[in-house]
Amino acid sequence: MKFPKKSFLETKLLSYSTLGIIVLVILSVWLSGTGSHRSLFQNSILSTSILAGAFFLFISLGLYYGLKLKDNVGNVLNHERIKKVSDKTPTIDGFEFDPPDIGDGIGGIIISIIVWFLFGSCFQLLLHSYFTF
Repeated sequence: MKFPKKSFLETKLLSYSTLGIIVLVILSVWLSGTGSHRSLFQNSILSTSILAGAFFLFISLGLYYGLKLKDNVGNVLNHERIKKVSDKTPTIDGFEFDPPDIGDGIGGIIISIIVWFLFGSCFQLLLHSYFTF
């Protein structure tokens, strides 16, 4: 039994072409929107819709035809780089907070609803104070 030959796309070429396509779509939607007096919100919705459709087609056709990506970018994040960055991060020793052990029962549900309400109220007050001045 012979397996069909798989097509490989190079990762570097795909990422550069993706960035180019995104820039071209946004510019074309923006330039076409100046003539028809569309708002920035309408332009962003249109460009996002076009990009979402293109992404859907790429994923669907890629799955159908069995496209594979060839990794030619290399190690973007390797273990040594992560360790080097983690060694430079400051440690926080003075912050000790032990939340109460409530669990997954009714107590956890009640506490989460209360915290959700408090955060929502604070966010609403911040938005209200920001837009009233």
